[in-house]
Amino acid sequence: MAKKTALLGMLVALAFVLSYIETLIPVNLGIPGAKLGLANLVVMVALYTLGTKEAFALSMVRILLTGLTFSSMAAMLYSFAGGLLSFAVMYLAKRSKLFSAAGVSVLGGISHNAGQIFVAMWVLDTATLIYYLPVLAITPRQQQAQPAAPAFHGCPGSMMKQFHREQTAPAAAAVPMQSQLAQWPCQIKLVPVNAPYFDGAKLLIAADCTAYAYANIHEEFMSGHVTIIGCPKLDAVDYSEKLTEIIRSNDIKSVTVLRMEVPCCGGLEHAAITALKNSGKFIPWNVVTFSTDGRILDR
Repeated sequence: MAKKTALLGMLVALAFVLSYIETLIPVNLGIPGAKLGLANLVVMVALYTLGTKEAFALSMVRILLTGLTFSSMAAMLYSFAGGLLSFAVMYLAKRSKLFSAAGVSVLGGISHNAGQIFVAMWVLDTATLIYYLPVLAITPRQQQAQPAAPAFHGCPGSMMKQFHREQTAPAAAAVPMQSQLAQWPCQIKLVPVNAPYFDGAKLLIAADCTAYAYANIHEEFMSGHVTIIGCPKLDAVDYSEKLTEIIRSNDIKSVTVLRMEVPCCGGLEHAAITALKNSGKFIPWNVVTFSTDGRILDR
């Protein structure tokens, strides 16, 4: 009994860690909350090795811990709905003996997303969200593998790199570029929640480093948008509460998030997604990821 309890505790810890790692991995399907489902693998292991009761307890405790640590009560409602439906489907599929472990896992992932969609339809009082279910059932495409980097011990965002650029002579009649910053202040920590420029705005939430990594950010992304910036690593704050109030209190037309490829930038994306879910609104959104050398990796 003690050995079984210890194993269950280890699996809960592993599921909790994987849930956090998922928030750092950029997966953009245009839908708030889309994840890889890594934590579901731990529930699968428990279901096949420990038993139904233990696996169910693990699933619920993992959702509770993740919600209290990284999310909010509203987000926990979605997670519990998805978790309950997912576990019920996996239990019935396993008991039927018609599916392999891989098949049970796939059914669990699809039903988890279905549960969240159904709750969102009820909360937002709209049936149009059902059209997103087929998209959520598809595994996100994997990016091409990059060459292995030299060993580095520390935060990937602090890894030293040097880029060799070709110097080009400016054109003789070149017109100076104009700034597309539409308001001041622009720091997330400083902007007033009810600022008049948020009314009817296309909101651009950008990581500080993106303006230096991508040369054409003003014309390509900032033009026609209200831009607010921040760095979750340096500011050491959770932006989700303030972003929630901005989105909830104003007529925001769309949200675009600009982030770097480094893991610490995942905090900004996570805060924006959490704010979208907690605002109670369904707003078109997109995440654009830049490489440290200034290329667009995903948009």
